[in-house]
Amino acid sequence: MPTRYVIDVEERLVSTTFSGILALDDVVRHIASLRNDPKFDTGFYEIVDLSDALDVRLGYEDFKHLAELDPFSKVSKRAFVIPSSQVVLGVTRMYQVMQNDDPRIQIFRGLEEARQWVRQPHH
Repeated sequence: MPTRYVIDVEERLVSTTFSGILALDDVVRHIASLRNDPKFDTGFYEIVDLSDALDVRLGYEDFKHLAELDPFSKVSKRAFVIPSSQVVLGVTRMYQVMQNDDPRIQIFRGLEEARQWVRQPHH
């Protein structure tokens, strides 16, 4: 699965795009890339755009493993953009539930909506 990310240091934002079929190895490689990027800071926020994802092949155990590798801090907001795919939405919702419905993890249908939410100050 092609993975791209852009780090905007001024905005303190990582914009990640996954397209095609997303598997565990793709996310592990993405995390390693972020950790090795000198511009990355664990306190940044992230917008994950899954608009072009066809499927997410991650299960409960995969999400548990990824939680241990998560490069973001506990205060980082994470926005997932999923415009239409019910499959991708279902898997992402499972991740959200596994994070105890953490209010810093939200799912949006549109990119602009996600950007607005990420820019809002913490409550």
